[in-house]
Amino acid sequence: MSAVDPKVRDIVEAHGQAVADGDMQRALEDFTEAGTQHPNTGPTVAQLPQPVKTATVKRLDQQSDGSYVAHVQYGGDEKSTTVRSVWEQVGDRPYITSVSVVDE
Repeated sequence: MSAVDPKVRDIVEAHGQAVADGDMQRALEDFTEAGTQHPNTGPTVAQLPQPVKTATVKRLDQQSDGSYVAHVQYGGDEKSTTVRSVWEQVGDRPYITSVSVVDE
């Protein structure tokens, strides 16, 4: 795994902030069409704290195939949930192709 381009970290952090702000329309813009329709997407979103108040990028790694894997911890009043998202390059930037909840 190699160092991650700071622009990618900025994109991942901005996505987390959109979720924390409750701007799900903005957050969905970071998904590919396949990512929004992935079988894990709905159940993963359902496990987020309600409301989400914070988003912290815990890990961000570039894989050998060029994709990125991010672990973002979403915090609320009563619980936090860590989501693993896979980001793949589409055009000029990476987009989310799948998400899942991870135990950390």
